[in-house]
Amino acid sequence: MAVGEGEHLDTLAGLLGCPAVKGPQFASYAQENYRAIFASEGTTANEMLNAVKIGMAKNPELAAVCIH
Repeated sequence: MAVGEGEHLDTLAGLLGCPAVKGPQFASYAQENYRAIFASEGTTANEMLNAVKIGMAKNPELAAVCIH
């Protein structure tokens, strides 16, 4: 996520309902918001997922096409 690319990030985007063509936008979102997504070293998987979903909902491009 910090790098903004990779197989795991593509998989997460797919699991969140983002079409493959929006993968690059999701990757950019994740990279740009990495510090908000992982607010601390102790961020749990649930906290990370909630942060991603909240951020996606605030991103008009992702909110319009991803079913999370």
